[in-house]
Amino acid sequence: MQQRKVPVPEGPSINSGEFTALHEEQLSRKLEAKMAELEEQRQVLEQVAYDYQQLIQGIDDIVYRTDAQLCWSLLNPAWTGLLGYTLDESLTKPFIDFVYEEDRGGCLEYLNAVLRGNEISETRAIRFLDKAG
Repeated sequence: MQQRKVPVPEGPSINSGEFTALHEEQLSRKLEAKMAELEEQRQVLEQVAYDYQQLIQGIDDIVYRTDAQLCWSLLNPAWTGLLGYTLDESLTKPFIDFVYEEDRGGCLEYLNAVLRGNEISETRAIRFLDKAG
């Protein structure tokens, strides 16, 4: 088997210290560019979150979220404006406590069907008690 010699280009050579400095400079530029990109993405996300917050806070309809135990975890100011309850006295409380008493059974049946994954073709209005009763 015959060995081939690979020609090495002639020119200025760099020592390992120069190579390390060059490599660090390239890495530094890449890191700075990535940090600038991430900062731009952070600013965009911050703006989206602000816009979303403004929308939720400004809408006239009640916007809500419950946790797995069906306790309020998010309510917008329309809750207070329409029903009179403060957010502090409502958040973390079971939503069913605020449902009109005569509607509780049907409401729980409907929600259980949804939670079981049944296909629901109807919409259901839920009547809530206002703070005055």
